[in-house]
Amino acid sequence: MNTPETAPSLALKLATILEEVDALVESGAHLDLGSMRRIFTSHRVMVLPSVKNHHEIDVVIDGAQYLRVTAIVEFTMMDGASGEQLSSRWVGKAIGAQEDARDLAVDRAMEDFFKKTFFLPDFAPITQ
Repeated sequence: MNTPETAPSLALKLATILEEVDALVESGAHLDLGSMRRIFTSHRVMVLPSVKNHHEIDVVIDGAQYLRVTAIVEFTMMDGASGEQLSSRWVGKAIGAQEDARDLAVDRAMEDFFKKTFFLPDFAPITQ
């Protein structure tokens, strides 16, 4: 069992996660939020999203009322063993129904975070 002094650093855990993700992609697996959550959990790393700011504009498209949302979301990856953290901010944009657009913008930021951080060519979209 690893003690806090001998446990792998967050950076090492993230490198291991990247290797696992790469092997899955190479094998033809299509990753989604659930599969990424399981991989992170297996290494005792949490991904905690937090909306830092958002901007909304009402728009009319073909006579229908929509909401255009831009959200700035901070993702903090936290090592459950050591408490070590790494954060980055991502922007998500969406146009949708008033009740869905905010969540969709956050989902888009999350998709972008996973795709670009872990080099995922075809991360499965988050469905609502």
